[in-house]
Amino acid sequence: MSSATLPPQTGVSQDYAGIPNPNQPVTKDGQVATTAWWRFFLTLTGRQPEVPITLGASPTTFTAPAKCQVLVTGGGVAQLAVKRNNSYTLPYAQGFVPMAPGDELTITYSGSCNATYFPM
Repeated sequence: MSSATLPPQTGVSQDYAGIPNPNQPVTKDGQVATTAWWRFFLTLTGRQPEVPITLGASPTTFTAPAKCQVLVTGGGVAQLAVKRNNSYTLPYAQGFVPMAPGDELTITYSGSCNATYFPM
């Protein structure tokens, strides 16, 4: 089984919504906030942007780093299963999946499939 992961965040500490590296410029070309600082400012307001999840080969498992929802879309999705203390096969193959920290979402697919991480 392969793993699904969130992409690395340039200029951000190990904590996904952490404070940007102090050497990271606040603005890009003196115009707009860089991605790392934008994410930090959103965290201060309680809003965090969604992030695409990089999927591995099917079946692939994503482990929630924090309370979140994962949106799974695509015509090739065959099955979704969530594991906390026990494993549960979901009665749908596309849509939002609410997750607690440490929950595992296994996505089985054979064609197009996208997953998006929505922090809460």
